[in-house]
Amino acid sequence: NADPVTPTLNDVTSYLDHLFSKGLATDTVASHRSAISMTANPIDGYQIGQHPIVVGLLSTMWEERPKKVKYDTTWDPQIVFTHLERLEIAKLCAGSCQQRMQRY
Repeated sequence: NADPVTPTLNDVTSYLDHLFSKGLATDTVASHRSAISMTANPIDGYQIGQHPIVVGLLSTMWEERPKKVKYDTTWDPQIVFTHLERLEIAKLCAGSCQQRMQRY
């Protein structure tokens, strides 16, 4: 029921807290904050996303529900290079493959 152009600080923080309480990822809550910040008038001289109370709220959300790790494990590309060397295929891509790996 809040005015989308001139929401109160309480309207914004309540909405963001509602999203977080529903189990949405903090990234999603932050996206909503950004959308509100782009369309709503400033509050207390701050854009919504820059308001100290909103910044503090999102910081607390990040601490309570940090970003999930995308992968449980990663692989070691050196194992692949070692295998290719045994097959002597590494000679075909040694220069370009090794250059790419040096970037990581």
